[in-house]
Amino acid sequence: MPYKRPGFEIEAGYGGAIAMLLLPEDAADEVVKWGDSHINDEEVYGKDGKGRDGSPHITLQNGIMCDNSGELEKLFSQIGSMEAELGPIGVFRQEDKDYDVVHIKVLCDEINDANSMVSDLLEVNNPHAENFQPHVTLAYVNRGAGKRFEGLEDFVGRKVLLSKLAIDGPGIEPKMIDLPDGDNEVVDEIYRVEHLPGSTSEGMSLDDFDTEDIDDGAEHEMEHTDSIEIARGIAMDHLAEDPDYYRKLEKIEASKKVFGCREPLKESLDYGNRGSYIAEDIEDFLLSSGRSIKDLSPKELECIIHSLEEGARE
Repeated sequence: MPYKRPGFEIEAGYGGAIAMLLLPEDAADEVVKWGDSHINDEEVYGKDGKGRDGSPHITLQNGIMCDNSGELEKLFSQIGSMEAELGPIGVFRQEDKDYDVVHIKVLCDEINDANSMVSDLLEVNNPHAENFQPHVTLAYVNRGAGKRFEGLEDFVGRKVLLSKLAIDGPGIEPKMIDLPDGDNEVVDEIYRVEHLPGSTSEGMSLDDFDTEDIDDGAEHEMEHTDSIEIARGIAMDHLAEDPDYYRKLEKIEASKKVFGCREPLKESLDYGNRGSYIAEDIEDFLLSSGRSIKDLSPKELECIIHSLEEGARE
């Protein structure tokens, strides 16, 4: 295991590898000492390999389905070191577990970006991946015992420089990676946006949109470009014109199951003044009523598609 500290042993979970950002030694000492002095031995949940955490860290991602430590090291070694701020004490509870997880909340946008990058670039088998919350585990305690720690501010405002990352997992050689100083160029590149000339979303950023809408839109637009940056730019353009763009598109895509391969079936809606590209049947229906796709709510579009589907079945 790539840990200097004895004690709590973290195992890779969900059948894959784990990547952990290790706290610097002075901060790790503070965290361990706090846990020893504040959490009583009789409160600690000692079953199933749980207990106190003797190697304070922030799990960047778990369940990474890759058994090539060289590939993982190459990816993670390009992530720059990052500064995080510790927050109040929190407690994770699950109804089906008989323990609480007492932890320190961690504030750092770069950690969240790096976590998303791993999910985008690698296969991740982690049922909690979508609810990622950076934290430093203090200890597993008996169910209900964590309540008295929740909200304590002993670490609030403490800054830590995260410059070491450990990887471990089935089939790979455990490694400790020294993260280089400087910007996170890989993360920045992954989340860069390239606006096309005359873009309707020019001057806007990813923060102006719902993350899920951007991800869904970029995934669709990758059918038309090899550049994820351009795909995100196109998605932002569509969403700037119509926030429901991709929800409407999803309904039109569903109509293909009924309309089959009748031509012309295009795969996007109305792209500004650059032309209309919707299924011919829906386009004709809208034109006959003097309406535009932009005038319709997703519910209205669903009703139109349903009407056309019924007609197609007759």
